[in-house]
Amino acid sequence: MDTKITKKLPSLLQSAAHAIKPQLFGLTAFFISRVTLFDTINPVLLGFIGILCFEKCFFTAIFFSCIGLVTIHSKIYIARYLIAVCILAMFVYIAAMKNIKPSSLTKSTLCGLSMFTGGILFSVSEDITVFYGILAVLEGLLSAFMCYIFDSSSELIFSKKPKHTIDSEELLSLSLIICCIISGSADINMGYTPLSLYLMMVFIFLLCFP
Repeated sequence: MDTKITKKLPSLLQSAAHAIKPQLFGLTAFFISRVTLFDTINPVLLGFIGILCFEKCFFTAIFFSCIGLVTIHSKIYIARYLIAVCILAMFVYIAAMKNIKPSSLTKSTLCGLSMFTGGILFSVSEDITVFYGILAVLEGLLSAFMCYIFDSSSELIFSKKPKHTIDSEELLSLSLIICCIISGSADINMGYTPLSLYLMMVFIFLLCFP
């Protein structure tokens, strides 16, 4: 049985999401696009954008994620993800034209294929090295997996009806998104204090809200 956590956090999150949804998800995509694992890969970017691919804020999130990529990565690193994002947008357009149902599996598959295809096309420009080929497969699988995990919080975020409880899957998904936001803001400073410190204080306050 799912563990239920009854707090005001779900209502607060939904109210904020409905009020400034495009800007909220755009800023989230900006920070998540700046997350890197082992200074090499970022499977969470496509995973997050994937849960938005059938929402009105999809292209706003893409725009902000591209800005985030430009602010932290080299041009060679950017290319792999810019290609993947463009391919995802194309897949979403085709899916919308064919009225494909936006299930969790559909979103995850689109993300995985987009990241894999983007990685392969990038590896072609690098003479298809074994390293980039393996990286394309790895990132494709990880992006699909992260999209599936993140999508657990979709009902909480996009539901038009107020929700007063968070189950264990939604809590895990939301926690991962919050951790990615904080991680992506780690090297942004406000004066002498990193932005991530302020964000952690805000999220801790929300979690402790009675």
